[in-house]
Amino acid sequence: MSSIRRLVFAAATLAACGDMIEPGTDSGRPTRTDARSDSALEDRAAPAIDGATTDASITDTGIQVMDGGTSADPCASRQDGTHCDGMLLRACATGRTTMTVPCMDGCIDRGAMSACGSDAVDPCFNDPDGDYCGGSIGATTRQNDLYRCRGRRTERIDACGEGCFDRPGGTDVCASDMVDPCFNDPDGRYCGSSIGATTRQNDVYVCAGRRTSTIEACSMGCEGSAGMARCRTSTTDPCTAATLGDGLYCGRSLGMGSPDTLYDCRARRTASAMPCMHGCLVRPPGMPDACNPPPGSTPGYRLPFACMYSTTVTQGNNSAFSHNGTQAWAYDFGVPRGTPVVAMEAGTVTHVNGSVVSGGACWNGGGSECANTVNYVSIQHADGTRTLYLHLDAPEVARGAIVTRGQRIGRSGNTGWSSGPHLHVQRQANCSSWFCTSQSLTFQEAGMPGSGARVTSNNCP
Repeated sequence: MSSIRRLVFAAATLAACGDMIEPGTDSGRPTRTDARSDSALEDRAAPAIDGATTDASITDTGIQVMDGGTSADPCASRQDGTHCDGMLLRACATGRTTMTVPCMDGCIDRGAMSACGSDAVDPCFNDPDGDYCGGSIGATTRQNDLYRCRGRRTERIDACGEGCFDRPGGTDVCASDMVDPCFNDPDGRYCGSSIGATTRQNDVYVCAGRRTSTIEACSMGCEGSAGMARCRTSTTDPCTAATLGDGLYCGRSLGMGSPDTLYDCRARRTASAMPCMHGCLVRPPGMPDACNPPPGSTPGYRLPFACMYSTTVTQGNNSAFSHNGTQAWAYDFGVPRGTPVVAMEAGTVTHVNGSVVSGGACWNGGGSECANTVNYVSIQHADGTRTLYLHLDAPEVARGAIVTRGQRIGRSGNTGWSSGPHLHVQRQANCSSWFCTSQSLTFQEAGMPGSGARVTSNNCP
């Protein structure tokens, strides 16, 4: 019995006993019969000990300690534990109330594990409706995941595989390249178009701690290598000399800009520029210029699987199902989840997303609402085009990484807009987004296989 309950019991016992003595003694003090006729004691009624009417003593802490109970005790039909009764928290044991505590900020009903409301009980308790990173609302676990708060309660928690972005007004989101272009980039300065920015593509993004620190406006466009980009200072854009139309041009063929930089010209303005590590190859008019491949390499695309791996083409290019329009030259390969995926050709990783994780809405395939919620890797090659590897379980390379042909870059999966585990690949233009218009793709060991074709990779060291 607690000290409070012992005091309550002792006080009640003394009040019931009064000045009573054993009958027949010669002490001269009143007997029980005398006590009943004594006017001073006549109104002193002994309180019941076992009844609900004497079941409590209120301390100055506001905690009510209970003794006894009746058939009307709210705990009579409840399991042992703590339960909400309006603004009151009631402790139940063996069908009886043992304690009640007033909840000044409301009671959080969790069955027999209810508790007075506080941030320690539910991180959403003191927050308006919205989406919050766990760390921003005082969560002690899953601080880097996204809490959806509704009615001062946690409605759900979304796992953020790459961390969580704090934003004002309950609009936090799971981190990804689509949320902040700097997310997958080391600290440095980048042209917006080179890191997948959907706005201000010709300005300089200053990346720090995987966040956009500042954006510098470039009235004449952006140039320079990854991490060392700068605003163009020349009064003349090199692409003003692109008189043969949109496309890829070496600075040498334009007669302006850096001779060994490959410029992507659109409407006679520079959309993006990539320094060529091994020099820039000028091709005849009508053919796009390209960066030279590394010395000793043999150009050409091979299947995106490890040496001698065999699989089936589940959808070839220019199909009626989904490989049409911007995806006309894509290929789907039916492979189990977790199959190693390798680079079809050497190049530089330009775009990566791995934010879709197990338990997410688009982890195991979904409809059109999952079109942009997908894991992928995009690699830029010496010919100025890129290859895209889609629906991955997880990427295994970072943006800016230089990869060789046959190097492992991720694991296949079923993320995004997908009806089953497979790998989608396509060769595509080098645009400002991670997904661009597809271009013709021929595999050295398989040509241009159609739906149902069985292929074996010769992407060997």
